[in-house]
Amino acid sequence: MLNYISKCNNNFMQDKKFYHIPEFARIMDLSRIEVFRKVKSGEIPARKSGKSYQISRDFADQIEGVLTGKNKKILDDVIKVYKSDEIVDFGLKNRPVPVHRFTKKISTDQIDYVLEKIGNDAKYNPAILQNCLNTPFLRGQRRELYDPLEEKAAIMFYLLIKNRPFYQQNAEFSILILRCFLGLNARVLNTTSQRMQKLADWIAQSDSEFYSAVMSSCVIFFKNHFD
Repeated sequence: MLNYISKCNNNFMQDKKFYHIPEFARIMDLSRIEVFRKVKSGEIPARKSGKSYQISRDFADQIEGVLTGKNKKILDDVIKVYKSDEIVDFGLKNRPVPVHRFTKKISTDQIDYVLEKIGNDAKYNPAILQNCLNTPFLRGQRRELYDPLEEKAAIMFYLLIKNRPFYQQNAEFSILILRCFLGLNARVLNTTSQRMQKLADWIAQSDSEFYSAVMSSCVIFFKNHFD
């Protein structure tokens, strides 16, 4: 009976077009107060409904890595320059980026979409890849462990290179995933694929005891090359 009720609740949540703050907080595993603060700061777009706020399901889907039409368009733009050594901004360069941002996740569904679009049946370890994608969003003591975006990008790329979720061409696909992740968050890595390959090689050869130094260098690199 409890399983049936839980299933009904999940279906009800999926059918909704808008979420109230408590519902959105539960989906995102955040506190109500934290969501309310993000709404008030403009980090989470919401509309006023009486005395409460409503957050669109479309926004929640984009954050959670659901393969929405908007996300597909962004990924398609990244795919257009796959393997290119040119610096392309996908129309994002010089676009004003809000001070407050709610970082969008990249999911294995989105990665599968990208791999299918480029015609590559790449094999990967799902558990390892999922860990690489989830770690940047870990939380501790009511705060994100990796923040802002350049820290999330750095730990994601570091883990992708070190843990090698792809059985072949791991560095190449790791660079592609990173560019997709940044594209979903309206940022462009203003550097060439060749330089990214050199960074990947350096990370791969680095000793684990120098993790902190490597991570710091990656954060600085990404911060200096964000558009």
